[in-house]
Amino acid sequence: MEHPQGYAHAPAAQPAAAGNPPQNQAQQPVVRVVLQNVTATVNMRITIDPSSLANKIRHAEYNPKKLPAVVMRIREPQATGLLFSSGKVVITGAAGVEAAREAAQRFVAVVEGVGLNPTTNPNQLRFAVQNMVATFEVDAPISLELMAYCQARWCMYEPELFPGLIYQTAHRGVVAHVFSSGRVVLTGGKQEDHLNEALVRLLPILNQYRQPDA
Repeated sequence: MEHPQGYAHAPAAQPAAAGNPPQNQAQQPVVRVVLQNVTATVNMRITIDPSSLANKIRHAEYNPKKLPAVVMRIREPQATGLLFSSGKVVITGAAGVEAAREAAQRFVAVVEGVGLNPTTNPNQLRFAVQNMVATFEVDAPISLELMAYCQARWCMYEPELFPGLIYQTAHRGVVAHVFSSGRVVLTGGKQEDHLNEALVRLLPILNQYRQPDA
C-alpha cells in the first residue's frame, strides 16, 4: 500500500543491546512524520527600498527597528514573506514545499505589480528550502532523564531552561526536540526524506526509554 507523500512508516524497534534499558515488547502502532512548516528563500535579482515598497503594498509592514525587511502575509497558501533590500525573500509558515514555492511566486508577483522588475525566471529565482519542521508522536511518555543519561553524547537536557530534550540525530543536520509526553519535533531537514530517515533512526532509540504503562 502506498503512503501519503511526506510520511514514513518506521519499523518495529529491535531488542535493546546489552546494557541498554529494556524496550516495551508490546507491538507499537505505526508512527508518521507530519510536516508542519517550511522555510524557503528566493532571490528577485533586484535591490529594493523597503520603506517605499511597504508604502505601495497593501497591508505590508515595515519596522526597521525590529526587522530590516518588509513583512507580507498571504492566506492562500498561508505564508509570510520577508522582503529584504538585497532582493532576497524569505518565505516562512508554509505548510509544505509546493505551498512555499507558490507563496514565493505570489510575493514576486506583488513586487512586480507595484512597478518593480524582479526576475520571474524560476532558474534565476533559485527557490531553495532552508528548513523544515515536522512532528511525530510516540504513544507513551518518554523518560527524558534516563535518555539524557544513557545518550549523553548526543543529548542536551536542561529542564530548568527548556522542557524538552534536544537530541542531535547526526543525520543531515536534523535535530529532535523530545518531550516527556512522547511528542517529538524535528527541525533542520531540507528534504522530507531527511525527516523520514531521522524518524527511522530515532524511533528505536526512543522506544528504549518509554515509561511503563500506568
